[in-house]
Amino acid sequence: MTPAPQIFANTLATTDQAQEGDALEAVFQEAAELFAALACPTRLQIVCQLRHGDQTVHGLVDCIDSSQPNISGHLRLLRQAGIVRRERSGRQVTYRLSSTLADALCAAVCIVN
Repeated sequence: MTPAPQIFANTLATTDQAQEGDALEAVFQEAAELFAALACPTRLQIVCQLRHGDQTVHGLVDCIDSSQPNISGHLRLLRQAGIVRRERSGRQVTYRLSSTLADALCAAVCIVN
């Protein structure tokens, strides 16, 4: 069997490199989206509080000393980014951290008394 022509081998290598580059680009894009979602001190505070357990909006308002509409807006953004999820039980909504990557990042930077 004759070896594949050199030009074919280069095409394969280029294809492999392109696929690897696409995968790396996807990782960078996901990281940038996570950092963008966490780029606000209030959102970082929310994530740091949720690292210690599930919370309601009112529980977060008490811990963070911010208005309920402000906390709710930040929770909506964090939910859209896949960082937190909510569970409804009757009229009560509880939020919990759902991103292990966000959890790990906040563990490195958050100090909660």
